[in-house]
Amino acid sequence: MARSEMMRLLAAESPSLLASVEQGLLALERGEEMAGAVQSALRAVHTIFSGAALASCGPMEELAGGMEIVLRLAAAGELQPRQHHTDALLQAADVLAAMFSRLDELAHVETGGARRALEAALGAELPGEDLGRLKPQPLEGAQAPGAAWRVCPWLLEQKLSQEGLFSLSLPSRVGDSPTALYTRLGELLTLGEVLACAGLDSGELVLLYASPLEPGQLGEALSLTGEQLRPMGPAELGLTKAALPVDKPKEEPPLEAEEGAAPAPTAPAAPAPPERGSEPELPAPSQAPPRQYLVFGLGPEVYGVDIELAREIVTLPPITALPLSPEHVLGVMNLRGSVVPVFDLRCRLGLPPDPGIEPVIILLRLEGKLQGLAVDKVRDVIALPEDLVQEAPEMAGSLRRDYLRGLVEHGEEMIILLELERLLALEPVDHAA
Repeated sequence: MARSEMMRLLAAESPSLLASVEQGLLALERGEEMAGAVQSALRAVHTIFSGAALASCGPMEELAGGMEIVLRLAAAGELQPRQHHTDALLQAADVLAAMFSRLDELAHVETGGARRALEAALGAELPGEDLGRLKPQPLEGAQAPGAAWRVCPWLLEQKLSQEGLFSLSLPSRVGDSPTALYTRLGELLTLGEVLACAGLDSGELVLLYASPLEPGQLGEALSLTGEQLRPMGPAELGLTKAALPVDKPKEEPPLEAEEGAAPAPTAPAAPAPPERGSEPELPAPSQAPPRQYLVFGLGPEVYGVDIELAREIVTLPPITALPLSPEHVLGVMNLRGSVVPVFDLRCRLGLPPDPGIEPVIILLRLEGKLQGLAVDKVRDVIALPEDLVQEAPEMAGSLRRDYLRGLVEHGEEMIILLELERLLALEPVDHAA
């Protein structure tokens, strides 16, 4: 009864969700900016998929899941959307609308034609062996008691390489209350993505869930502890070595700035070769090869991080706060459909807030995960020889020395190079007395 009422709550939201899907797909047909159109449709479809999964509505979950795979492939750049893709997606959206309008007669709504159209649209572009990786398959060896999860192997590979995977157990008191379940759905979609859901005889719901947050952060945000939240790696998912994704060299996009944000700095140009017949200028024998750093300002100080960690610079977007999170965790932001945690570097360094500053977000990839860092302003990219970097003394400021990579003089400024993996960890920062 609770799950059928949960579907009615989802149905009440369905007009706006399906409108987002249709608008995104029509924008795609008109040749408008692809990333925005795909992500708009994907977010709405994923909400429908997740709600149907939590409500154990198999036919709707299966159809929305098929739509989601087509959109995810397009978002990942592995599929160039064409007319037959948008036609199949619009046909599936029409069937979803019919299902929402006939919740008491779901068994009589024909979904097979729409599912076959989605499969045919993919089959026109992808070889047969790839199609097999796009169909949900049971995770028979998963170490989550009673959780009969079915997941698309391609999606599982994507999430294993990009985010943390978790087994989440929602107690029966949540599963038995449609309002509590629908509220929990909103929380889940804010912090990550539902990949699969299984109902147990006890009334519990066990989810396979992807989130960029650390286990401690996620547990506090969702009020889950102990066995209710378990990290799931390849071993816990029962994946053999042969089934694991193969790491392939991946070209990262160049550092870029969002429209309206501070322009992305560019690396210094290499020196021109000497003219024929002239004496080349030889570097000093002790000079180490230069390393590039992204330099930014925070209060009166200048800081730097390895440019290889930086991915993008954006203006401060809407932030969703996480309950019970450390003070330096601003919350999470939505970046083109992905949930990204955002850290307040001012707070982390013990600096007071400055209401007059309009922060920018540096998006960095740390330990394989995308994370945002709020700073006052981005200044430049500079190349620094490694032998100029000095070890930070114990009294180099308010931070512990192991949070610093070192100090380096550049012109008339002293640049503080940070060890972000240690600095952004969840334990409190030691500030000097």
